[in-house]
Order: sequence, then structure tokens, then C-alpha cells
Amino acid sequence: MLGLLPDHVEVSPRGRASRVPEAVRQEIARLKALYRGFHDREVVRMICSKYGYRLHPHTVKRLWQQDLPAVPEELTLGDYHAQQDRYQARVQVIKLYDQGWNKLSISRV
Repeated sequence: MLGLLPDHVEVSPRGRASRVPEAVRQEIARLKALYRGFHDREVVRMICSKYGYRLHPHTVKRLWQQDLPAVPEELTLGDYHAQQDRYQARVQVIKLYDQGWNKLSISRV
């Protein structure tokens, strides 16, 4: 088919377009800025919980390794044992676990 084009036309292959929504990319960048120790499957659970969008762990790994613009953010957890109201501290931890966070990641953040 390339023989049908004139010689002065340059043909170059197109790169693959990403099918991951921009909101998911921004959430991965936010999580990366928050804590770099997340596991791929953990990020998949977080994305699925928040956006209902299913990703493969390999896709998350590829996106995690890209230089995404990170938005610095901190969680207002604080030290669990230093909080006055233990009930609210437990509720916050349970909410994070329900969103797909791992126990180890919650304790390290």
C-alpha cells in the first residue's frame, strides 16, 4: 500500500493512544505523591472503589513509572494512638480500608 503514495509523502507510525481516563491518571499521580509504597493491586482496588474503572495491575505499574505531575497532599490521619477520640480514628482507618488501602500502607502514611 505504501507504493501507492507519492515519494515526497513521509509515512510514520502513530503511537498508541492511552485509553485511561484523565481523572484516573490524576488519581494515580495524587496517590504517588501521597505515598510511594503502594502495591499495584492496591492502587487497582482504590481506583475501582473511587471511579468504578477497572485497570490491570500492569497498566497501573506502567502509569506509576511515568513522570506524572504530582500534587502534594497530606492525609489528616496523624498518629492513631495520640488521638483523643479513638472512635473517630477507627472510623477513618475503616474508611481508608474500604477504599482499597492496605493495612500496611495505612500504618505507614
